[in-house]
Amino acid sequence: MICGLTYLGLGEEQKAIEDFNRAIELKPDSDYARAFYNLGLSHFKLNNYRKALENFTKFINFGNNDENAYSKRALVNFSLNNYQEAIEDYSHAIELNPHNADSYKMRGISYLQQSMKPAMIDLHKAAIIHQEQGDMDDYESVQEIINFINLINKT
Repeated sequence: MICGLTYLGLGEEQKAIEDFNRAIELKPDSDYARAFYNLGLSHFKLNNYRKALENFTKFINFGNNDENAYSKRALVNFSLNNYQEAIEDYSHAIELNPHNADSYKMRGISYLQQSMKPAMIDLHKAAIIHQEQGDMDDYESVQEIINFINLINKT
């Protein structure tokens, strides 16, 4: 599995996928559950969203209550236009780490596909967290999204 991580770090996702698959074939139980997560990352980078979704789900189903796995699966669901599933995964990621502004921001953007009010609540929460953490570039980026939405709503 270490070779797969090296390949992934070098941007050689296809070789990483082959190595992670070999690791799973050798030991398909929870000892190598992380290989499913890494497969998800590899497939996501190759825009193989269905395979990425499948592997992040397998990782999570092994009982891994991992904020990053939920955030990544949410991003895959968003990419597949599965907005409700994305919202659910971002909500779970927020339960695991309520200080991750990116999860609020992305959940807010996912809500935009369905309903304006929850979207604005999450975007404001993301802005506050970025400001509290001193991430002023990210704060301003979220504020630009909020201002844009407010401008659209006025027209």
